[in-house]
Amino acid sequence: MKNLLLVCLMVCSCLCGLAAQSADFAPVGAKWYYKQISFDSPYPEEFRLVEVTGEEVFQGQMCRIIEGLTIGCGLPNPSHVFTRNDSTFFWSQFTEKFELLYDFSASAGDTWLIEGLGLFNDSLRVFVDSVGQRVVNGDTLQTWFVSNVGCFDWGNEIMEKLGNLYFLSPSYCLCENGPYGIRCYLDADADYHFVSYPCDTLLYLGTSTLSAYHSVEVFPNPFHESISVKSESLSGPLTFLLFDGLGRIAVRHEFSGSQEINTRSLPAGIYFWGVEKDGAMLKSGKCVKD
Repeated sequence: MKNLLLVCLMVCSCLCGLAAQSADFAPVGAKWYYKQISFDSPYPEEFRLVEVTGEEVFQGQMCRIIEGLTIGCGLPNPSHVFTRNDSTFFWSQFTEKFELLYDFSASAGDTWLIEGLGLFNDSLRVFVDSVGQRVVNGDTLQTWFVSNVGCFDWGNEIMEKLGNLYFLSPSYCLCENGPYGIRCYLDADADYHFVSYPCDTLLYLGTSTLSAYHSVEVFPNPFHESISVKSESLSGPLTFLLFDGLGRIAVRHEFSGSQEINTRSLPAGIYFWGVEKDGAMLKSGKCVKD
């Protein structure tokens, strides 16, 4: 009898462990808020909300339903995902099978291939450069620092529970106006804020006095070999961001007071700039490199 009870306890423990593991990434109700620059004047910083809206049996597998992804740029919207043995899979409408998205058991030097991201058998090779830890809101979370090969924009940091901090899904390199960084992650057990303002804030000129923000100058326009940013009223450090026509960060530079930034390596075209302080977009605008 004692042996039977022990077996039952062991089975229960294993099942509970598996359930906890599968619920660790993308539980029902989870929400991700990402930064996103609008191309509508005056080019405010908007937000993209991605959330897990439910779960259902899909293609014979119990899946979580993720909505809010960019249509035609990576994972389908909505996406059906599930986690097994520390690996998260998504249903590809192109290969018509579940494909690996995240390997949360990867070690430094490991690599994995994300297939089925596009009509032309598009794939993304992910390389794990190093593995570490990061403390967020008092929780210590494992972090994977990665690089990738393929025509997709994806960030360089993946975190347990949150996925890639740039965007949950790889975004095809020709897609315009895509998200470019996490603001917040929320679920029943976690409340992680990576910015100092509310998750769903629409930032035009910030939340302080407008007169101070008008002191930010970015010149010349058009620019060529360099671009200068100047602010005499705002104390540093400030962050100057330059986005290309696809919404990707082309330049990120910390400055205080004024700074001339080398832009020789950038191709000619239309760019969008922004000046941040403590994670909040203070002012933004449009410029051209000739």
